[in-house]
Amino acid sequence: MRLLYTTNLQLVDFQGQRILPPTILPPTNPPYAILSHTWTEEEVSFQDVQQGLVQSRWGYKKVASACALVVQDGFKYLWIDTCCIDKSSLVELSEAINSMFQWYCDVEACYVFLSDVDADKNPYSKAKLIAPGVVYFYGMFLDLIMSWAAFRETTRPEDEAYSLLGLFDINMPLLYGEGEHAF
Repeated sequence: MRLLYTTNLQLVDFQGQRILPPTILPPTNPPYAILSHTWTEEEVSFQDVQQGLVQSRWGYKKVASACALVVQDGFKYLWIDTCCIDKSSLVELSEAINSMFQWYCDVEACYVFLSDVDADKNPYSKAKLIAPGVVYFYGMFLDLIMSWAAFRETTRPEDEAYSLLGLFDINMPLLYGEGEHAF
């Protein structure tokens, strides 16, 4: 599992090697938080973090704000799908999608940022969450909200199906391009 170190926005691989800079690491994952979010244009990618281009992306504000929030709650590490997974590697992407449910189960806290939700227009409601025990929801202005969407919208139709794999303890190869047949 690769995590973002919140103080310097560098990636740390807890499988045994550090991405930037080299050092000896503990063998297990430290306590970490997850940012679950709606994707927007110019998300910070794995390559952006590696090349030090994080601040040049529109999504930098979201990453920096998430880091500041989790640091306030005592976390040093944050997992964000857009920048902690090397999506140019199909093997890594497949492994990450198959492992994601477990990562959510093991997380200390999950912060949900819904860039298209205005907290003033969204009624507060309680919801039963499946994987993480603690989840914080944030709207477009980083206002804390609590709600659960009845219908998940994804960029690709396959992602809607693949996001459910961990819930049903399914491990299978991903076939992007199959559209609605992924179900």
